[in-house]
Amino acid sequence: MADDYVRAANELGYPKADLNGYYTEGFDTIFYPIKNGRRHGVGVAFLDPALSNPLLTVRKYAYVKRVLIDKQKKAYGVEYDHHGLPLTALAKKEVIISAGFFI
Repeated sequence: MADDYVRAANELGYPKADLNGYYTEGFDTIFYPIKNGRRHGVGVAFLDPALSNPLLTVRKYAYVKRVLIDKQKKAYGVEYDHHGLPLTALAKKEVIISAGFFI
């Protein structure tokens, strides 16, 4: 049904938009992952189950200033600010950096 709407909009002269592109004016189909009738986004699908792992630390509202890298060019920690407080986190095994955005 969504394809019919996009096709009808195109027939009326509206462009098909690249919703991930620079110019997003127009029509296109948006795909949402759905599970049990509800939106199943990345946070729910992957992050929420991992939060119970005692080996994982997730620090919200943290701004990473520097990734610490040893002479073998392997990351071993990060320097970051958390609510204005400068902190350092060192890893025993691996460093995973997941970025969001802020305004």
